[in-house]
Amino acid sequence: MRERLIALGAHPVTTTPDEFAAFMKAELVRWAAVVQASGARVD
Repeated sequence: MRERLIALGAHPVTTTPDEFAAFMKAELVRWAAVVQASGARVD
C-alpha cells in the first residue's frame, strides 16, 4: 500500500492516534478559514 501511495504522489507517514487527531484538528481550522474566505456555499 505504501508503494502505491508513493506512486500516486502521497507521502505516507506513521503517527500516533494523538498526533493524527491534532493534525486533523489543525486541518479543519485551516480549511474552514479558506472556505469561509472564499464565500463558498452549499445550496
